[in-house]
Amino acid sequence: MNRLVSTSLSVGVHRPIYRGGPVGCDVPGRTHAHVPARHGADAAAAFAAMCKAFRPSGGMARGEDLAHTMAAHRQGDYASLARQIVDRDVLCFEWEASYWLPMFQFDLHDLSVRRDLLPLIWELQNDCDGWALATWFARAHADLGGQAPVELLDTELAAVLVAARAGRQVETG
Repeated sequence: MNRLVSTSLSVGVHRPIYRGGPVGCDVPGRTHAHVPARHGADAAAAFAAMCKAFRPSGGMARGEDLAHTMAAHRQGDYASLARQIVDRDVLCFEWEASYWLPMFQFDLHDLSVRRDLLPLIWELQNDCDGWALATWFARAHADLGGQAPVELLDTELAAVLVAARAGRQVETG
């Protein structure tokens, strides 16, 4: 039995081209204290924190479970989900030999990708791995009034995009 772990569409968007990575992303030659190790107790705690942060927006799903559910909703299959990951249209990260996708990126009624989030995802994914990106969405930011970006996607998306670009300017500036 497949199960999703407990989380618009017509916006025209164009993929931007950027150089450098935003604050919180893995950029070669740089280390970030807030990006935890991806194994051991620190990674387990970080994964649990992401689960908690993403729960109100639909939680997270293992990639294979999501692909199966998408097929059942006629929103794609394994190949189409893999293409979205490769094209970097959705955030995905590896944990404990599974690929995980935060569900805030999908419309929970039909499992289509939320096109309104694509500019934000693209802004952050350049030179950034999925784990660091998921961490960025889950942790509170001072420039967002102490809230996590995932908490503001439905109400203050423009402010989250400004915060992402501001982080990029600080990092690359």
